[in-house]
Amino acid sequence: MGQTHYRIGEASALLGLQDKNSNTLRSWVEEFKDYLGAPANPDPGRPRYFSDDDMRVLRTVRDLRVHHLPYSEIRDRLAHGAHAVEQQEISEPPMGTPEHLDRHSAKEPGTSLIVPDQLQALIAPLTRAVDEWRGLAEQYRSRLEDREARVSSLEQRLDGLQTRLEDLHNQSLRQHDEALALAGRILDAQPRSQREQPAPRRKWLGIF
Repeated sequence: MGQTHYRIGEASALLGLQDKNSNTLRSWVEEFKDYLGAPANPDPGRPRYFSDDDMRVLRTVRDLRVHHLPYSEIRDRLAHGAHAVEQQEISEPPMGTPEHLDRHSAKEPGTSLIVPDQLQALIAPLTRAVDEWRGLAEQYRSRLEDREARVSSLEQRLDGLQTRLEDLHNQSLRQHDEALALAGRILDAQPRSQREQPAPRRKWLGIF
């Protein structure tokens, strides 16, 4: 049975993203395009389509972003097959990583000056700002793609006009050559006496 395909607006609504122009979803597609199908990353000028498999990946990204995980860690989780996370509890980070050390140091009294809730409150505005900037960057990239497509269309039209002008020029030259050849044949057809007849002299009226 074939998969259902969703346009970017439909996919954004299914994921619960309410931002204008689906900028958040566009930034996710750019960041995690290696885990999405080809229709989700089309050539410039072609519409995006998301399959059911793409939606599972994007739901995973959404659920992990709820926990403020950085894109680098989300990429690692996707690489290890975490493609169907549905609001589940975030598993323990790998031993020795900064996330593991921060999480365990926060559990031990006297080892952290900032509790996790305060840390999340500090990070949340920065995360939102990064997402907004990524959305703006994706918006400008989309506009640039549209302009590139328009420039390519104009270049094709100019090439067509140049070819048409060259055809008209060549046609004009052929007509000129044909006219000269016709004039030569007409002259050749006239009697020799008519061709060698001197031009009549002008008659001047006397003043007196």
